[in-house]
Amino acid sequence: MNEDGVHSFHRLHRSTVATGRGALHPKGMTRMVFSRMGLSRTGLSLFALFLSGLAALTLASDQASPQTLRVALDPHGAPILFPGEDGRSTGLAVELLEVLASRLELELDYAEPAPRREHLRRLLAGEIDIYPGLPRTVGNPNDLVFTSAFAESPVVIVTRRGVRATGMVELLRGARVAIATDSPGESWLREKHARAHAVRARSDTQVLSMVALGQVDAGLVDLLTATALSGPDRFQNLRIAGFTDLVHHLHFALPSRHGALRDRIDRALAELEGAELEAMKARWLELENGPALGVPLSRTKLIGAVLLGLAVILVAGGWGIVILRRWRHIAEDLRHELAERQRAEESLRESQLRFRALFERAMDGIALVDTETMAATLYNPAMRRMLGYDEEEFAKVVSGRLESSGIDTSLVRELARAPAGTEMRRRNLRLRHKDGTDRITDVSGVRLDLSDGRFVLAIVRDVTREDEAERKRAESEALLRSTFQAIPDLLTVHDRNLRIVYSNWHEHEYVSELDRARKPYCYEAYMHRDTPCEECHAREVFESGVARRDLKTNPIDGHQREIHTFPVRDENGVIQMVAEYVRKLEGSED
Repeated sequence: MNEDGVHSFHRLHRSTVATGRGALHPKGMTRMVFSRMGLSRTGLSLFALFLSGLAALTLASDQASPQTLRVALDPHGAPILFPGEDGRSTGLAVELLEVLASRLELELDYAEPAPRREHLRRLLAGEIDIYPGLPRTVGNPNDLVFTSAFAESPVVIVTRRGVRATGMVELLRGARVAIATDSPGESWLREKHARAHAVRARSDTQVLSMVALGQVDAGLVDLLTATALSGPDRFQNLRIAGFTDLVHHLHFALPSRHGALRDRIDRALAELEGAELEAMKARWLELENGPALGVPLSRTKLIGAVLLGLAVILVAGGWGIVILRRWRHIAEDLRHELAERQRAEESLRESQLRFRALFERAMDGIALVDTETMAATLYNPAMRRMLGYDEEEFAKVVSGRLESSGIDTSLVRELARAPAGTEMRRRNLRLRHKDGTDRITDVSGVRLDLSDGRFVLAIVRDVTREDEAERKRAESEALLRSTFQAIPDLLTVHDRNLRIVYSNWHEHEYVSELDRARKPYCYEAYMHRDTPCEECHAREVFESGVARRDLKTNPIDGHQREIHTFPVRDENGVIQMVAEYVRKLEGSED
C-alpha cells in the first residue's frame, strides 16, 4: 500500500466513524479511493471486508449506549433542572435534553429528586445515566466524562444581609471566605485578595450554610447555585455582595462507560442552532426564574440610579434602553427584597402574638429574672395570682431582689454561673405568699443571653395541694402500717401471682429482711416450697370471691394455724388482692 493510499484510508475511516455509517455503497467513492491505493481486485475485496467489520464495531459501540436516558433531578437545581410546582421536571436542561433526545432518538426518564452527592453515587453505580449542570472540576470523580459546555454561571461573593463595605477590597480585607473544594476560587482569592483567608468547605451548600450561620465572613459560589439555594426553605439571610471575573462552565456529566453517548451528544450540541440555544438560556438564566438573593440597594442609591438613568437616556440615546433594562432588574430585585422583608415582619408579628397568648394564658407561672439584680423583668398573670398579689403590688415585690420577698432564688443563682442554654429543675422550692404562708413549687429554668444582659427564664408550678395530699397519704399509710404492726397475729396481703404485697411478719421472724424486701411468693416465705400448695386457699378465694376459714400445719415450725382468707376489692368490685389473718393455735405442735 503506497503512502497516498494510507492517507486516503485514514480520511475514509474518520468519515465513516464520524457519521456512524458502516456501509460504503457509493461506488464512485470506493473505486476512486482503492484505485489510488493500487490494490488488486482480491485486495479490494479483503480491504472492503476489513472496513465493513471496523464500521460494524463502531456501530455496535454506538448501539451499546442506552436508548432511555435516566436523568438526575436535583431538588435545588433551579434553573438548570429541578421539580416544578406541579411536580414535573423543568429547567434549562429539560428543554435542551428534550431537543437533543428527539434528534438522537432517545427517551428521557427523570429520577426521583436527590442531593448532588447521592446522584453522583447513583451515576457511578449505573442507576442513572446523565447529570446535567456539573462543572468540570477536580471535585468530581475521575471516572466521569463531560460533554461540551452548554451554559455558564458567574462566580459571586455572598455575605449575610447587613454586612456593608464601600468596595470588594474592603469587604475581603482580612475576611474568612468559604470556598468549596471543587471551586477555582482559592487561586483567584490568593492572586486578587491576598489578605483574605480561604476556608475549605465540602460543597457549595456548606459554603452558604457557613456564611448564613456567621462561621465565615463571606463565600464564593456560582450565581445559579446561590439563587437556587436561597429559597424560603433554605438560606434567607444572604445577599450577593459582588461579582468576580470567574465563570463556571456547566456540562452534562456521564459515566466513562458512556463515552460513545457523550460524543453523540456533543455532535448534537454542535449542530444545534446558536440562536436556539441562546433563546433557551435567555428564558431560564434570568434571576427571576430562580429564588434570587437580592442585591441591597439604599434609598439614596436608588434615587441616584434613577437620575443617572434619565441623564444617560438624554445624552446617549440608545444606551438609555440598556440602562432602563438594568434598572428594571434592580427595581424588581428591590421589590422582591421589600416583599420578603414584609413577609418576615408579618411572620415575626404572628410569632409575637402566639407567644403573648401562650404567655398570658399559661396555667403555670412564668418569669424572666435578671441574674445581676435578681429582679423579675417580665412575668405573666399566673405568677402574680399564685402568690396572691394584684398587678400594682406584685410589680413592687419583683422590682427588688426576690430573696427579700421570701422567694427562693437558689435555682437562679446556680443557673447564673452556668453557660447559656443550660437547663435545670428543682422540686419543693418555697415561695412566700402574700398571706405569709409558703407555696411549694416545682421550678424549671434555662439560662439565656439576651442583648441587654443575662437572664433566667423560669417556669413555676404550684404543687402545694399535691404536696399536702402526698403528706396526708404518707401519714395515713404510716398510721395503717402502725396499726398492722400492733396486731399480735400475722396479717398478710397477696396479689394474684401470690406475691406478698404486705405483711407484718408476726411469728415469721425467720424470713430475712432481704427476702421481705423482694416481695417473695407466699409459698416460698411461709411454707419453704418452690411451687404453690396443692390446695391453695388464696387462689380459691380469687376464683370464688367468697371468704373462707382453714386449719393448716406449718411444716417449718410444726404449729397448727387458723387461717381466715377474704377478698380485697377495688371501687368497681373487682378482686385485686386477698388478705389473710393467721392465728397460731396453742398446744398444736406435732
